[in-house]
Amino acid sequence: MWKHLAVLTCCLGLAAGCISGPAGQQGQRTREQRVADEFGRMAPDIAVKESMPSQPQPAYVLVDEDRAGDGRVRSLWATNPGQTLSRCYYLDTERDGQFVHGAGGCGGGGDQGRTVTLNGAVADLVGDVGAWPASSVSISGGGLEATVPVKNGYFLVPVRVTTAGARTYDVRLLDNGSKVIGEAADVKAP
Repeated sequence: MWKHLAVLTCCLGLAAGCISGPAGQQGQRTREQRVADEFGRMAPDIAVKESMPSQPQPAYVLVDEDRAGDGRVRSLWATNPGQTLSRCYYLDTERDGQFVHGAGGCGGGGDQGRTVTLNGAVADLVGDVGAWPASSVSISGGGLEATVPVKNGYFLVPVRVTTAGARTYDVRLLDNGSKVIGEAADVKAP
């Protein structure tokens, strides 16, 4: 029998990580436990990448949460800015309080300059604003649009926007006063 659940919805981009673990154990853990565990799993890679003498204990914040029409609840989490040079995220998905899948990774930020990227799978897109100092973004695709918060450079693309099946998205980057500070047209979805 299969002892591990391998989640293959890893992110495309600079760096990515997959989430796996004993299938029964994943479903029994709370969302908070899964989030803490996944950021803990990223710590060794952060320590190596940044030549740290010991592993950091990444602190993180909830970026945004979204509920899909089929009952899935997606929550996007990102490391706190300034704690390490690495920016990391974790996208957790539940249905009826049970774990469905998760994906996460580290990268982006100043390393990618002022380039907006989308990572993930068709319905589970995570955006990265790179070095743009955006507080929120307005994202549109397939005739649908939404404005969502940005924290530590990441944003969650709402399912109501991805259901249109767009292959590219237009992203307006907004400051904390909702003033447009930049635009990225035709950002490709993976």
